[in-house]
Amino acid sequence: EGTREVWENPRFASEAVVYPGVVGVDGVAAEVDRTAADAIAVTVPDGVTGTLVLAEQAQAGWTAAVDGSPQPLVDADGFALAVEVPPGTSQVTFAYRPPGLAPGLAVSALSLVLVVLLVAGVGDRLARRIRRDRPRHLRTPAAGSDRS
Repeated sequence: EGTREVWENPRFASEAVVYPGVVGVDGVAAEVDRTAADAIAVTVPDGVTGTLVLAEQAQAGWTAAVDGSPQPLVDADGFALAVEVPPGTSQVTFAYRPPGLAPGLAVSALSLVLVVLLVAGVGDRLARRIRRDRPRHLRTPAAGSDRS
């Protein structure tokens, strides 16, 4: 049976770390609450400032807000989500929305409407054709007509 090795980075302190921007100074761990697959809330300790780096792959579609104000994401080694944290900040939220979701939903909704209209139109034309092609003696009289 094969053996397994577990590699660990002793410098990685937490799922979210605030680095003060000073070379040689370790980061400060922050509390992470993953409220949903597409939303992450990070509580930054009081008095900590610097770059908050979250252990989450930075993909298109992620946004960040610091105390409710949208903030641009910054590069963290080209991989992780990161945002600058000013002094006194206590709450950072990250949200993910797949790129192209809104246009995709719009195209899907339009397609559904077109299918419904086509089906309704084809059904109506088919009903008219059946009535028209029915032998005359089997046709039902139109409403309001007198065939005595």
